Amino acid sequence: MENEYTSMKECAAEAGRVARGVDAGRLPEPSGCGDRDVRALVNHWVLCTPARPGAPGPAHEAPRRATARDFAADTGWADAYAVQLERAVAAWADPRVWEGEIDLGFATTPAPEIAGLLIAELALHGWDVARATGQKFQVSDDTAASCSESSRRTPRSTAGTTALPMWSRCRMARPCSTARSS
Repeated sequence: MENEYTSMKECAAEAGRVARGVDAGRLPEPSGCGDRDVRALVNHWVLCTPARPGAPGPAHEAPRRATARDFAADTGWADAYAVQLERAVAAWADPRVWEGEIDLGFATTPAPEIAGLLIAELALHGWDVARATGQKFQVSDDTAASCSESSRRTPRSTAGTTALPMWSRCRMARPCSTARSS
């Protein structure tokens, strides 16, 4: 848990830095992730990564409303996102949070799996957004290794259905090891 938490803190801090570096003029540009533009990628990133155990976030809104919401339309989206990430990391600081399961509203999942998914999403899409906006997403070697391990352990499906269908749509072979060198 300690290594994962350290990686979570580092990825969240870097994601916040990258978000604050996104120029609004780049939002309509291609993201390099299929047919999504940077705006769509940012909206997915904001929707999927502020996971705080036991606290609703954007992903807990009515599903259609949450996925249709244009977070990037708000001029202060990057600062608000960074604050959400800080709150998420603070919530995960309590070792008891890593025990048991977390209710996602559509499924109950072991807390360590949610933490791993959060780390992987922060790194994967943080790198994607950084690359698409001319920035770098840089993490330590230890965090890079942890992210790569998290991405291998992250469940891709639950009970035969894709739990997080957006996960595989934007491929990055080795999220963190690629991210730290690019």
